Amino acid sequence: MMYASRRARCARTRRVDVKFALDRADARAAMERRRREFEAEHERAELRQLESANAQCETLLRRELESIRAEHARRVNEANLRDAELDVRVEKARRELREVCETNEAAEASERERVEREARAERERATKLARARAIELRTARAVRMIQRMFRRWVSNGRKRPKKSKKKKLKSAARQSNKTPAKTKTRPGAKSKRRA
Repeated sequence: MMYASRRARCARTRRVDVKFALDRADARAAMERRRREFEAEHERAELRQLESANAQCETLLRRELESIRAEHARRVNEANLRDAELDVRVEKARRELREVCETNEAAEASERERVEREARAERERATKLARARAIELRTARAVRMIQRMFRRWVSNGRKRPKKSKKKKLKSAARQSNKTPAKTKTRPGAKSKRRA
């Protein structure tokens, strides 16, 4: 054994080299496998972290969405309450405006009637004044006419104006209705009527 041939020693050396090479290859393969396993484990850890972060984000987003929905519902309810209050106020204002309009219409109607009554009374008063003025003017005209006639009669030498036939008839009717009074006549009395 000790003095083995050179070929045997070379073969044994090759076998040892091959064994070392195989061992090194196995070691490299094991290292590569451990590296891949480590990377896979690291990726799994990162994936778990991402999944956890995603779950947390989903939870936060869900909570935020729920809070937004609750806030929206609260605002909608407040808006509905405000709309209801505004509807009540608008209806009250409309009712008050309707009452004010009716009151104004009644006041305008009464004012119109009062103005019409005053205008009618003013027209009647003006008519009465015009009639009284016309009567006064006619009376003054008649007085002036009588005075003019009297002056004419006086200027013609007459003592007093002659009575008209109507006046004579009326006086005769009154005399016929009354009892004739006894009058004393002087003998030889003459009429004062001028020819």
